Amino acid sequence: MSNFMHFFWICHIIEELYAFMPMTFDFLKTEIV
Repeated sequence: MSNFMHFFWICHIIEELYAFMPMTFDFLKTEIV
């Protein structure tokens, strides 16, 4: 349960970053994938 909550929190942070810095997130996404 703790791991699930941690994962959910990370997803929320990613959404915040995507809304705040879409260009940077796009760059990171390209690097990872």
